Amino acid sequence: MTVPRISWFTAQLKPNASALAERNLHRQGFATFMPLVERDERSPDGFRRVRKPLFPGYLFVGFDPDGNAWRPVSSTRGVARLVSFGGQAPRAVNDALIDSLKRNTDEAGIFRNDAGLVVGTEVVVLTGPFADFCAKVHSLDDAGRAWVLLDLLGQQTRVQLRHEHLRRA
Repeated sequence: MTVPRISWFTAQLKPNASALAERNLHRQGFATFMPLVERDERSPDGFRRVRKPLFPGYLFVGFDPDGNAWRPVSSTRGVARLVSFGGQAPRAVNDALIDSLKRNTDEAGIFRNDAGLVVGTEVVVLTGPFADFCAKVHSLDDAGRAWVLLDLLGQQTRVQLRHEHLRRA
């Protein structure tokens, strides 16, 4: 018996329905993958660490693309639709992207983007007011923070960012 080939597709979720969609997809035998990130959020008691999806509103669903298995996914409670282009059948996500995401995700499903960050590494800022800026890692600490040097208005400015907000250039 041959094992079916699994490809990964992107499902757009209904608002606040990630747990519902994931539970119903698992019940139907589909593989799911939703990398999370940890963020600090302000609460009435100060700051607290929360887990949020790396791609809010989306979930990766794995199934054999040779059949019409994507039709039940689209009608699963919590799923709005499978991402497709031009009204065609859904397109699979590049395997290299999924492999990279899985390699950088720990057992708890938390995406750790700090692999390979060392002093002197060229990085790109992913979020915030400096998104898409290139920088150089100046120093790192054990709390998940990196000090980077950004070139702003012709001067190098030292800025503190979390590891998960950076990726190697």
